[in-house]
Amino acid sequence: MSLGYTFLGCPFLMNIDNKEILYEILNYSIDVLLNNSDEHQMEKNCHKYGFQNVHDFMLMTRKIARAYKTYYENENATEADLLYEFSNLSPELQRLVPAVYEARKSEIEKYMLQLQNAQENPLVLSFDYDARVVLGDSSFAQNFRELVRIYFNCCDANGKLSKLHFEMDSKKLNEFIAVLEDALGKDENKNNLAHS
Repeated sequence: MSLGYTFLGCPFLMNIDNKEILYEILNYSIDVLLNNSDEHQMEKNCHKYGFQNVHDFMLMTRKIARAYKTYYENENATEADLLYEFSNLSPELQRLVPAVYEARKSEIEKYMLQLQNAQENPLVLSFDYDARVVLGDSSFAQNFRELVRIYFNCCDANGKLSKLHFEMDSKKLNEFIAVLEDALGKDENKNNLAHS
């Protein structure tokens, strides 16, 4: 049974006969799946692995990434289904395909869970903050305030990036921290009960 993305007609993969290079390409393809790659890396790796054309390398890594994603999403898929996609490789090289998947499976699971969560709400990718002291405003020159500005870099289910930022004083910041700690404490309690 095919997962839908066969490489039987992909001459680029057929030319690979080095285990180390295939291992790196498979890992790089998972990086592509996880959106941990950019055009500069793509071009650098294209030439590193001996490809003449960045487009061909990009097409191949995306196909491999889709095969891994489809294998992850299909609960009934077997290792043989995954290996069918790479049937033009020698049996020795084929053994690398599921080995790389198993080594990176937790990263794939985490990323797919994040995508699922991003379907309902923007996913926070990273955050930053800065602290400021306001030494007065237009209403009162002696109005000193400490403010914290928090920046959230978010991503929706389609991968569209957005930014969210807001300011708060020290009282609101302490309330915000208490809410986060409470939420984390409840989450840890659930995890402890689930593992008991």
